[in-house]
Amino acid sequence: MCGIAGFITSEQSLFTEGSIRNMLDVLQPRGPDGTSWLGVDTRGKKFWKQINQTNEAHMPLSLAMGCCRLAINDRSDHGLQPISNEENNVWVVQNGEIFNFIELRAELESAGHVFKTATDTEVIVHGYEQWGLDCFNHFNGQFAIAIYDEKTKQTILARDRLGITPFFYHVSRTAISFASEIKAILTLPEIKVEINHERLATIIGLPYKLHGKPGSSLFKQIEAVRPGERLVIDADNKITRSMYWTFNQFQEPFVGSFRQARGQLKELLSDAVKIRLRTDRKLSFLVSGGIDSPASIGIASQIYGVEPETFSLDLPDARFNENDSIQEVIQYNNVTSHFIPVTAERVKEMIPQVLAASDEPLPTANGVLHGIMAREIVDRGFRVVLNGVGGDEGFFGYHDHFLYYLRDLELSGAPNFQDELDAWQRTQQRPLETYEKFRAFLESGDAKYSPDFLARSGGFDYRQCLRGDYAEQYLKPAALFDSTDYSPRNKQIVDMGRLTLPYSLKMDDGCYMSQALETRQPFLDHRLIEFGLTIPSRYRIHKGISKFLLRSAVRNWVPDTRRRDMRKVGLNLPIDEWMKVELRSWVEQFLCSANRPIFQYVDFNQVQKIVASHMDGKANHSMKLWDLINVDNWLDKFYPS
Repeated sequence: MCGIAGFITSEQSLFTEGSIRNMLDVLQPRGPDGTSWLGVDTRGKKFWKQINQTNEAHMPLSLAMGCCRLAINDRSDHGLQPISNEENNVWVVQNGEIFNFIELRAELESAGHVFKTATDTEVIVHGYEQWGLDCFNHFNGQFAIAIYDEKTKQTILARDRLGITPFFYHVSRTAISFASEIKAILTLPEIKVEINHERLATIIGLPYKLHGKPGSSLFKQIEAVRPGERLVIDADNKITRSMYWTFNQFQEPFVGSFRQARGQLKELLSDAVKIRLRTDRKLSFLVSGGIDSPASIGIASQIYGVEPETFSLDLPDARFNENDSIQEVIQYNNVTSHFIPVTAERVKEMIPQVLAASDEPLPTANGVLHGIMAREIVDRGFRVVLNGVGGDEGFFGYHDHFLYYLRDLELSGAPNFQDELDAWQRTQQRPLETYEKFRAFLESGDAKYSPDFLARSGGFDYRQCLRGDYAEQYLKPAALFDSTDYSPRNKQIVDMGRLTLPYSLKMDDGCYMSQALETRQPFLDHRLIEFGLTIPSRYRIHKGISKFLLRSAVRNWVPDTRRRDMRKVGLNLPIDEWMKVELRSWVEQFLCSANRPIFQYVDFNQVQKIVASHMDGKANHSMKLWDLINVDNWLDKFYPS
């Protein structure tokens, strides 16, 4: 993973070599192993420079693209970007990894292509020469890619299928700029951006799962390349957008037996881990008490002979502490482990750093935990870490997945509905009343706009926090579901596209890459996601057991005690309790003073009510308090009065 940036302009004096240098300077924390860039001056002459070479800051450029490199494969200077083909007329910068680069390199070499580096990025260059715009379908990875084709005068921007790697761009009348982080685009002198008030109102007034909108950012004129999207920019700066991958491509249901599905899943998961072990760096692993991250550890150690070094958080709250479960995984695989203590003092220290690194508000306070984890891992000499993100979305691991499955059984008249309902109550220890309320929730149509049936806040309507005129003008919730199809498969797609996965990935990138630590997610291998979209729901939930197929597939890789544990804990910061004592003054600093920036848009008296309600223990408003403080910090940073 790296930081990339660039621009294309038709106005001769708009951007200079100093402009690309400034963009890359702010991305240095992502890539400390070398900065370099390609420039094309207004006469069409190309030059390639490293950061230690003379910077002709005032030289006008028509195009530039560069990279702050985090060296993962081929750590020599040969891996500095942009990387070109033999004729130096196709150039590529990449933030991310092409995990199947070894197989693709062999295929491309057999077709006559000559490689000059051992990097995965060079595969993109020759892949584009070989397959054109279809090259992205050949890549298995997490990536944001920019390609400059001098022959056609086209620039292509593309993002990986699941949106693991961030990619932003800005379009004006005379220029297009792009970067891994918004702050790099904001360094350009002509970039004047306004607040995206619809997004701001959403963050203030709705639960965090509804904060995002595919393709948009909190800055009105800055957009995100969508997951699975490619943009082709021609010589006149005209953009043609297309999707090379979507969830809806995979409609054909899996028709094999459970045993066949289990065998296919084992094979896919094993290979997904295998190709993510490819690096010239030491590998580290996050480990929780569930089955997702432990499966990666088991596969890496038992099949591929890796000696994993694991990291976990020692949380000082019995609700979230998984130390005993994690110890079972560690002992089962006989791996070196590190437990990182989490204290209120350490959280206080990390919060300002996490917020300062973020260009948009972080969706939950759990980002602070990821920041603490990243620092510890980097301090011990690692630059790559594997985690279990995506297992819940791909194979049904969240509590509300049961509800959508049960409702689907009931509506279809399935003979096993009552058995599954009884099993759910028994194994998940949920009352029948919860399902009955959920049924009413779907029938009311509320599910189309709200995911938070099981919210910790008890369904409090945070739209009341917005000032009336502001809410009326800007709060426009977008429908989550395209129709009233609340099938388990459709819920799975909504989770991956809107509700849960985008926020996990945002925290992954923001909290780890800000410390130059690359995260890898085997469960987000697109082949696993595509397979998960086709298998029957009964393979994913069975007799009150979530992720049933996955639990069966990881036998021998994960301790049986973990596979049979039905609890869903997850990584959570006990900020709800700390806000009442240890972090109380921090909350009051930002939310109890009427002259704070946020109160331009938020009703001061309503916020005081929810602060008091939380402090008195009447309700858990910690997630919304976090949102409000994040917004206040964001306004103070980017739009100071």
